[in-house]
Amino acid sequence: GATASVALRNVILGLGALAMMVVTSPKLSGLVIAAIPVIVLPLVAFGRSVRRKSRQAQDTLADATAYASEQIAAVRTLQAFTNETLVTGRFSGAVEAAFEAARASIFARSFLTFFAIFTIFSSVVAVLWFGSRDVLDGNLSPGTLGQFLLYSVFAAGALGALSEVWGELAQAAGAAERLTEILAETPAIQAPADPKPLPAAAKGAIIFDDVSFSYPARPDRAAVHGLSFSVKPGETVAIVGPSGAGKSTVFSLILRFYDPETGKILIDGVDVREADPVSVRERIAIVPQDVTIFAASARDNIGFGRPGASEAEIETAAKDALADEFILKLEHGYDSPVGERGVTLSGGQR
Repeated sequence: GATASVALRNVILGLGALAMMVVTSPKLSGLVIAAIPVIVLPLVAFGRSVRRKSRQAQDTLADATAYASEQIAAVRTLQAFTNETLVTGRFSGAVEAAFEAARASIFARSFLTFFAIFTIFSSVVAVLWFGSRDVLDGNLSPGTLGQFLLYSVFAAGALGALSEVWGELAQAAGAAERLTEILAETPAIQAPADPKPLPAAAKGAIIFDDVSFSYPARPDRAAVHGLSFSVKPGETVAIVGPSGAGKSTVFSLILRFYDPETGKILIDGVDVREADPVSVRERIAIVPQDVTIFAASARDNIGFGRPGASEAEIETAAKDALADEFILKLEHGYDSPVGERGVTLSGGQR
């Protein structure tokens, strides 16, 4: 808002001053107008450099912040292994890299502003020199030259302020570039144009038909290959295997976090690729392998998988999980905040 106001004010001031310069002395005005490309084109080039360095500064700061967040979340682990010194050194390196990138960004923007002010007022000095010659030759009165110089200073000040605005915009564009890239990303798994609905009455039948899949990060290594099995409604099935055998991958495919490269997966007779992913996931209840606790109340965490669940349903779920007893001992019972990542709870309670 403030930047737009400054830009608008100085655009009006600059155009007004330029118009009065033309009225006062067309000859000197022509010299000023001819110098504008010499001033503006380098500013555009420097603006690109400011944008690039601002993006680098934001990326390195994000890396340092992410590292700090990761280590704080695992503070007990790093203390258990007495790695405080190691982690501190790595974080110092990340912060130093962020500082150097920020300093380069600030230097680039400062140089842009310096160049703009130097070239703008150098042009004013050049106008004064040419105008003085016209005064000595009798082609221009001293009063007219003074009037023209006053308008030139107004125009130079406006252009200098606009160069500062341009620097701010270039810096902001660099900072927002990564965010813009993220917002422009489209999910690889999308609902088809005409999704096939799942049966209204869920049965729970699952069929894997010759399914093969490799993770995008490891395309040369199959996570599952030629997998076929079926789960009948009401049937309980355990998937057992060593680490890396593809157990978690099976559930990721059922939830349609990924699509198989070959074969198909059917839920209640419907190929999941033909259904809306949201509809598929609404049919599935899951207990994640990694414990995820949100910075909310115990009640909100229990009811997260079913928005709108009644208090009775939440309390019943807690009792079934043998969590009701310790939850009631918390200061505010089910309304007690559990902290970020469940920091107020013990490992077993989480």
